Amino acid sequence: VIAYKAGGVLETIVDGVTGIFFKEQSVSALCTAVEQLEKDVGNFDPDAIREHALKWDTSIFKERFRKFVEEKWKEWKSKNA
Repeated sequence: VIAYKAGGVLETIVDGVTGIFFKEQSVSALCTAVEQLEKDVGNFDPDAIREHALKWDTSIFKERFRKFVEEKWKEWKSKNA
């Protein structure tokens, strides 16, 4: 992944591990990032990228969401009992 270093990608991309960031929204910054990726493409570990991506797998998301809702429900119940 090549991404502008802002917003949601900061939570999902690990610079140098699962992708490369560029800090300025300009053609030259994007070109530099593409050149960097081409230079470093052999350094990216597909297994590490896949493992990282699986953190957002649907089943994992559902389980985390369920736990979050249960936790918040318990907190609410204990405060309002």
